[in-house]
Amino acid sequence: DREGAQCGLCCTTYAAPAHALLMVSATKGLLLKCDIPTKTFILDLNRKRAPSEKFVIQDLDEATLLVQREAQGFINAKLREFYNENTYDPRDLD
Repeated sequence: DREGAQCGLCCTTYAAPAHALLMVSATKGLLLKCDIPTKTFILDLNRKRAPSEKFVIQDLDEATLLVQREAQGFINAKLREFYNENTYDPRDLD
């Protein structure tokens, strides 16, 4: 039990069980684990979009993002394009 918890709506002190104070919310999404440069690229893609088109739900840590599932194809296409533009292939010289 939590003793002396403060209610946000008034100044009355009350005692409530710990489970009564927890609010849980769940969000469906795709968990992306990547290196820091890739994560930075994805965050930049998200930043450049209109507010209604943003796909990052939560920046979890230095290597993890939670994104909307619907954005998977868009992210994969942009990463493929980025890697193709920035990868050296000696066969391209022929």
